[in-house]
Amino acid sequence: MTEKQPRPMRNVVTELLSRSRGLEEEARHHYREVATASLAIWAMIDLRASASFRLAAGDENSFARAQALFKTVGVLVEIFPSVEVFKELGDGVLLRATDFRDLVEMIVLLDAVNQYWQVDAAADPRYGSLDHRVAVTSGESVGIGGDYFGSPIDRVARLSSIACESEDGIAVIDSEVAKGVGQRLEDYPFLALSSSRPVPPNLVKAGEPAGRIVELLIDRPAFGGFRDRFAKVRGFLPLPE
Repeated sequence: MTEKQPRPMRNVVTELLSRSRGLEEEARHHYREVATASLAIWAMIDLRASASFRLAAGDENSFARAQALFKTVGVLVEIFPSVEVFKELGDGVLLRATDFRDLVEMIVLLDAVNQYWQVDAAADPRYGSLDHRVAVTSGESVGIGGDYFGSPIDRVARLSSIACESEDGIAVIDSEVAKGVGQRLEDYPFLALSSSRPVPPNLVKAGEPAGRIVELLIDRPAFGGFRDRFAKVRGFLPLPE
């Protein structure tokens, strides 16, 4: 029996190229069939210092910390149905929202969880705090099979690397979003928007307007009576009187 001779590398590459082109055409056909435009508010929440925590605490504790964030966000999404998690990122999540108020209340509650969580984290260093960053933008993306693609998704991922300059800052918000939300924050006297500042040049893509960002600021002591404000939370969680 004649041994099977290996094919020349040129043939292998040609076949792979042919298959890749076929897959691309299938993807294009699928896109035209099912893609739908989605105008919404987009947010990214991710843990701070994930890499350094993993090196110090190990993979198991890092996984547990990431899951604690993901599961907590999952509970909040159940409370605020206009917000959905459409992608888990290991140490973070991407969200789509159609109601800015719901998104803001969710961000505020997550900050409160983190404040109390840090008390336990300080007592037991195996448990890293849920200290996180939040970035928010808006715009039209394309939805395909529960996932979303578009420039707002790319932009919010870049904005998520910007740290708040204020200790009271709990989110970095694209100024285009902030322009239309000032009145919506009047119901939350413990919240405010900072002055705007330009997006760092290294986070601006070629041909893209630089834009500006603001920070969502919180007065944490004044936030203590949230049960009188967040009706959806009162209805969802069995909070003691």
